[in-house]
Amino acid sequence: MVDRARPVALYGAGQLGLLALAFCRHVGVTVQYVLDQNAVPGQLLGGEVPVFPPTCLHYDLHSSLLVAVATSAYSPIVRGLQERGWTNILPFYDYAQYFGSEHPLNNGWFSGPLSPEDQAAIRTVFLRLADTHSRTSYLQFLAWRILREEWSFPETPVRTDDRYFIGPVRAAITDAEDIVDIGAYDGRFLFRLLELTQGRSSSTLLFEPDIYNAALLSQALARLSAIQRASVEQRSEAVSDVEGIAGFNQGFDMASRLSANGSSTVATLRIDDLGLHPTYVKIHVEGGELRVLRGAVNTLRRTRPIVAVTVYHNRDGLWETPLFLIERLERYDFLFRLHSWCGTGAVLYAIPHERRVS
Repeated sequence: MVDRARPVALYGAGQLGLLALAFCRHVGVTVQYVLDQNAVPGQLLGGEVPVFPPTCLHYDLHSSLLVAVATSAYSPIVRGLQERGWTNILPFYDYAQYFGSEHPLNNGWFSGPLSPEDQAAIRTVFLRLADTHSRTSYLQFLAWRILREEWSFPETPVRTDDRYFIGPVRAAITDAEDIVDIGAYDGRFLFRLLELTQGRSSSTLLFEPDIYNAALLSQALARLSAIQRASVEQRSEAVSDVEGIAGFNQGFDMASRLSANGSSTVATLRIDDLGLHPTYVKIHVEGGELRVLRGAVNTLRRTRPIVAVTVYHNRDGLWETPLFLIERLERYDFLFRLHSWCGTGAVLYAIPHERRVS
């Protein structure tokens, strides 16, 4: 049982460490200090919490230590910490699940027992994946979500640097893509695309309903050239399977999302109602991906874009989201990749046969 009155320590002072610190502040948990392999003297995470190297001896080994690292394998980190005497170690995302009613972050979910339907559908997804890397990545994802076991396959490593632009996608994209980015955050997907296409694309439609993220996105877009900016449209609606007004968790950085218990509301729309002709659709909406697909399936079938959809925010990702696309998109190759550890960063890619480059 988690006791919010008990202070914790973090392992990891990177992007996830910052997110973990902000999370703990929100739910009223004190972070005493942070451990990080690359700590420098006087370093403070978030401007206030001291960061020490793991070899430092000025900490309580019996404190709860939350591992806030997703760019490296979890098991070796834990073994190294245990060798130094730590006994109470937990993935940060698992710890965060105890505060699910207070914060929308939901990356530490556990599948629970699998029904016969689950097992049959998982098998179907596995068999429809197009390459060995996809199948091993899917197995890694399942092992963490079902068993909390971290599996590794040396021949198919987890890559953290190519999310949304894996090799087969990079080979297929051109400098005339019509992009729909659903869950644009601060625009990093668009800027990575422009790097790969020497600054060129046909059009880009960016959806970001969180007002704080939208402000970051607007600031980023201001850096584009006038010609590039003219082809970009930023919209504030949330994309789903119905048009209307829905509850929304506002102001939670990357974790902001639609929620019936959200503290604010936002307008929602369906992609199928917009008459778009995308060539690449990226979807990352913190668990609402299946609803987005349900409201976009006619567009996807009509225009046959490349699709990249995250599947690690809730149990839909085990098989419902992948199978929805697999059953509805004909003559597509389906690829699965993990772009971080602890079952996170999982993305399903769908590439139409006519755009595959051998």
